[in-house]
Amino acid sequence: MIKNDKNSPLNTNHRPWPVPNSPWLFRMRWTQLLFAHFPVDPKILAPFIPEGLSLQLFDGVAWVAIVPFVMENTAPRGIPAVPGVSKFLELNVRTYVVPSGKINDSMETAKPGVFFFSLDANSKFAVRAARKFFHLPYMDAHMSLSVDDKNNGINYNSHRFHKGQHPCVLDVSYHASSEELLKDKSEFEIWASERYCLYSVDHKGQVWRGEIDHDPWPLQTATVEIRKNTMFDQLPIKPLSDAPICHFSRSIDVRGWYISKVT
Repeated sequence: MIKNDKNSPLNTNHRPWPVPNSPWLFRMRWTQLLFAHFPVDPKILAPFIPEGLSLQLFDGVAWVAIVPFVMENTAPRGIPAVPGVSKFLELNVRTYVVPSGKINDSMETAKPGVFFFSLDANSKFAVRAARKFFHLPYMDAHMSLSVDDKNNGINYNSHRFHKGQHPCVLDVSYHASSEELLKDKSEFEIWASERYCLYSVDHKGQVWRGEIDHDPWPLQTATVEIRKNTMFDQLPIKPLSDAPICHFSRSIDVRGWYISKVT
């Protein structure tokens, strides 16, 4: 668990590159999280990647993930979580990129990361703060989560209403289908989950990088029922398969740094 004190140590042995020299600035906890990865033709997805970033492939295929979860304990370093502000629902649509010209570099040099097509949240404060200070495409949405007592599963519903944006909908249920955490992750599971930075682009086209740190992802395989999914309509794209590769994570603590320009 991440502590509030400034001397809380960083466990970085698993990282492909060192953490920034500057102190981390904020913390958060991601809980009840689903990774649903869909394969996509890279030729179809590439036009949606901003200039300055290059799409990263696995086995010659691009991957887009739908990631619903609960964000909690969100606060600046040394400041207690604030009720009504520090906890909210979030839904990401993401893919994987490196800065242009770095596609064949080592991980430490290229810093492969996440690029978000959208981040829906039911917190007006989080949406506006993230859009202003991190250049991330956060959007307002009506969202709900309930727990199914029969299988300890999650019922998750999101309906975007952000002004000027496509009203995307996700209605899904998911639960861990394995009792224990994955001990030996596959190459794909490591490639898709163990990423320690995000990339965003401001209104001038400048690329920014935000570094994060956390322990290796505690993953379980997941069973998913998708009742409605229009999250890809915002691009629009159609995945190569309607059957995603799915994983569940109960909880992970994360620290973050402020974004910096990518030159």
